[in-house]
Amino acid sequence: MTYPEDLSQQARARIVQAKIRARQVYLESLSERGAFPLGIMTRYVMTIFAAFAKEACSLARSGVWGVDRVETEASKWIYSTVLFAEEEVGIQGERFRSFLTESGMGIKGEILATLKQEPQWIKYEQDLLAVSEIQANDTPPALPEPQRTTNQPVGILRNMMEEEAREMARIRARQREQPKASGGRSLATTKKAKVGKRKRLSSAITSKIAARKLEAFLEASPVNKTDFAGKVGVTPRTLLSFRRTFKIKRETLGLIANEMGLTIEELTRKD
Repeated sequence: MTYPEDLSQQARARIVQAKIRARQVYLESLSERGAFPLGIMTRYVMTIFAAFAKEACSLARSGVWGVDRVETEASKWIYSTVLFAEEEVGIQGERFRSFLTESGMGIKGEILATLKQEPQWIKYEQDLLAVSEIQANDTPPALPEPQRTTNQPVGILRNMMEEEAREMARIRARQREQPKASGGRSLATTKKAKVGKRKRLSSAITSKIAARKLEAFLEASPVNKTDFAGKVGVTPRTLLSFRRTFKIKRETLGLIANEMGLTIEELTRKD
């Protein structure tokens, strides 16, 4: 079974725990009853589905997924649970084939209707309804206030701004000391007029390299994407957008780079 990439390591671990427990209960029930009642098979499927549905709705509440993505992934997951049951529980799982259509490409309608009457599915629909109401009202989820110390991005940016102001003051002082050219203007002013105005740095950066480095960092980091976004001071949706479009504000990229222990130049440079 393939996990969606947005699921954190912690979320995947909780789902694996549910799968192992469901398998143990399933095999114990078979050994006690010696048969394959529909109730035992249904409980196995829905126990695993409930664990996944909880994590999927959590992603939607944090703004990483939309409710349509939750519905799509939930349908895929319940089908995969049935499809790979034989692989998960051995020969005792072959009876799950009766849940599938003749082509094996989906779950039979009457079986799916039975599964949707289970408490786990009802709980999933209640959670999904609550999330859909939040997203319909465009109410962003509350993110934890990022903890900052003196060596965090805010302090670094303040030092950079102060140093830039001091440098500009030194430049103006040198210009005032320059000898005057004809017409009463300083040589520095005359040279500046010839060269033209210096272009301002763009407020946005497009870097596929930085996006890929961030993605690799998040995959290897024990911190999930939502917590990392909180530390940086942005929403998970901002990180997801950057990983897809490779475009982000320069200031935000600086915060991300600092959290990764890099500079913007190191983050955007091809290794």
